Amino acid sequence: MNHSALLGRITEVPELKQTTSGVNFVKFTLAVRRTRDVADFIDCVAWEETANRVLNLKKGELIAVEGELQTYYYELQDGTRRKSYEVCVRRIYYTGSKTAAERENEQSEEV
Repeated sequence: MNHSALLGRITEVPELKQTTSGVNFVKFTLAVRRTRDVADFIDCVAWEETANRVLNLKKGELIAVEGELQTYYYELQDGTRRKSYEVCVRRIYYTGSKTAAERENEQSEEV
């Protein structure tokens, strides 16, 4: 079973991007507190409709996400192979402010 659930603060203003085939996505990072003094910075990606919901977020907002952990490999210019991880977000829950929840309600009413 591959299931990830995180609660954290978004670290930057999300920016919509598109694949070469025109599919919308957003990459963002969540600061997730591990202990009182230590946080982990978890890379996340959201696609299509979920990506549109991420665009409503502001830096510093507290959110919960659910999704799957993905592994991918890349190569540096010197030929060194690296492994990286990110969470592919399937659901977002607004937890930190009324304004985030209000934005979600407004967006739901438009659909």
